[in-house]
Parts: sequence; structure tokens; C-alpha cells
Amino acid sequence: MHRFLLSFLNLQSPIKHEDCISVKRQKENILANDKLNISALSPGDLATLFSRSLRRPVTEQQVRDIAEAGNLLSETDSINLIEYAAYLAGQVNYASTN
Repeated sequence: MHRFLLSFLNLQSPIKHEDCISVKRQKENILANDKLNISALSPGDLATLFSRSLRRPVTEQQVRDIAEAGNLLSETDSINLIEYAAYLAGQVNYASTN
């Protein structure tokens, strides 16, 4: 699990061409919204935000895998960005101490 998180953060996992196209479409959709609810983002929207901020493709499946590992998906299939970031920080901290 820790290797997966580190590869996600470094984005060393293989990304398929169709994933990049999907991220581009998601980016267009998320940009149409004026406001985002950071307490209830879809895995696709979160992948788009990460892709834009990192300037590298991050897939919905990568975000979903981490959210599922941390039990962060709500009943409505949404993710709280603060909880997601806290989970990642905790996992990276745990991995660096072991």
C-alpha cells in the first residue's frame, strides 16, 4: 500500500492514453463550475484538480483506489478533500518512518 501511495504522489504508475483523454474531459466539466464543495468532490473532480495542480495526469481510478484504502468514500461516492489530504499525509509520514 505504501509503495502505491508513493508512486501516486510521484506519479510513476503507468497511465494509459485513454485516461489522459478522460482527465481532459473532466477538466472541461469542472472548469464550468464556479464553486467547488471541497467536502464532497467526486473522484473524477478530485483527479482533475490534482492533474491541474501537478500538471501531470492523475486518473479517477488512482484517486478512488486511495479513497477506498482509507475508507474515505461517502455513501454518495464523494470525497472530502481535507480528509483525503490528511490521509495521504499520514500515509506518507508512516512510510517515511518505516
